[in-house]
Amino acid sequence: MEIDIAALENEISQMSPEDLKQQLLDAKVRQKVATKKYYNPETAKKARVKKAETLKAQAALAKTMPASKPGFANLYEQILAEANEIADQKLGETEGESEAA
Repeated sequence: MEIDIAALENEISQMSPEDLKQQLLDAKVRQKVATKKYYNPETAKKARVKKAETLKAQAALAKTMPASKPGFANLYEQILAEANEIADQKLGETEGESEAA
């Protein structure tokens, strides 16, 4: 099924501001109701805590393991160094994209 963008834009441009506001308001109300109906803050908190505990346990284990590359005291220090390099690369890419724009 293809969507005719031109027809949609034409239809939207012919709508009055009040009609446009009402349709957007209705859509956002439905979205907010669904979010509030199915989002459980307690379950979300439990999931965040569980993930944090898992990461903490993984970090503790990595601190006891030898590094796979020379020059690091343990695997955890190696991971931190690699994470810094990757983050710097991503930041460089992001800065390059924003300067090009």
